[in-house]
Amino acid sequence: MNSIVRSVSIDREVSAGDFRNAMRRLTGGVSVITAGLGGNFRA
Repeated sequence: MNSIVRSVSIDREVSAGDFRNAMRRLTGGVSVITAGLGGNFRA
């Protein structure tokens, strides 16, 4: 896997409320699937 480090500049200020709202929308589309039995599982 290749990693690329980039500096991203943001041209505008973002309020804390807007940032929280964006994070809520982002995590709303994420699912976690686990498999295994008992304490032996992989996420």
